[in-house]
Amino acid sequence: MLTEFGVIAHWLTQTHARAQFEPESFEQELRTRETLDYIVATMHMQGFTRILRPQKFTPNDGDHAWVQTYGTDIAMKAAGFLSAQLGDKAFIMGERMSIADAALFYTMFWSVARLKLDLPTNLIGYFERMSARPAAQKAMQLEGLI
Repeated sequence: MLTEFGVIAHWLTQTHARAQFEPESFEQELRTRETLDYIVATMHMQGFTRILRPQKFTPNDGDHAWVQTYGTDIAMKAAGFLSAQLGDKAFIMGERMSIADAALFYTMFWSVARLKLDLPTNLIGYFERMSARPAAQKAMQLEGLI
């Protein structure tokens, strides 16, 4: 059993879609994993966990708003960094989809669809493009998200 997002994403690409997701070089593989880890560890775990589950960080209900604000600051700082990395490219690592896009997509779902954060326009556009993909539509339907 595999339990961590990055490992699961890597396993899926190696066993089901290697030709589609194989990085062009070792350097590209490292940069992809670095970006994926940043999205999962910083934006998701440090930012969104505080926003969506503040009770995990304090037993005092009166502190929840502060924890959520701190989480929002982390998520927004990460969004700025990722926006700069994305630029005007189709995908976070360039013109080809990578496993880092899977992580960016779910965090953009939380950012745009759930929390309606004031994100850079290129990240909103990215989310809209990714959401329109048939595979994303099917997955979101199966999860009851649309």
